Amino acid sequence: MDSRQRKINRILGTLKQGTLDVRRNPSSENYSRWEAKLARASRDKPTVWALIGAGILFFGVVMVSQLSTSPHKNHRTKSNPNCYLYNDNSDYNVVNIRANCDVKACGYDDSTIIGEYPNYTPVNVADASGRKSGRFTWIQVVLVNNGQVVWVASSKVRC
Repeated sequence: MDSRQRKINRILGTLKQGTLDVRRNPSSENYSRWEAKLARASRDKPTVWALIGAGILFFGVVMVSQLSTSPHKNHRTKSNPNCYLYNDNSDYNVVNIRANCDVKACGYDDSTIIGEYPNYTPVNVADASGRKSGRFTWIQVVLVNNGQVVWVASSKVRC
C-alpha cells in the first residue's frame, strides 16, 4: 500500500469516527474538534480531502440537527399548528367545548359543556383516538391560546 492510499484510509477512518461521534453529540464544539482532526489526518494536502470530509461531516451534522429538532411526522395531529375549531352549521359560529368525555357520555350529557369558542380558534389535537357517544366521536384538543385540554366533537375540528 503506497503512502497516498494510507493517507486516504487515514482520512476515511477519521471521517467515519467523526461522523459517528457527531451523530451522538451534534454540538458545534464537537463538530469543530472533528474538523480539526480531519485537517490533521490530511496534513499533506488538506485542502481537497479536508474540505470534502468537512463538507460531508457538516452535512451529517445538519441532518442530525434537523431530525432531532423537527416534529415527528407520525404524530401529525399533535404538532399541526393549522388545526382550528369550526362549526359548519351556518346558524352557529361557535363550537361547544366539553370536559370529562372519557368518563361521561358527552353525546347525551349537557353538563359536560364547559364553554364555547368561536370558529377558527386554533387547537392542537391531543388525542385523536376518540370516544363514541351519541352521534359524535369526541376527541381531546389543546386550545392554543391558553393550553387548556378539552373535548370536542371530531367533526368540529379542521386540520
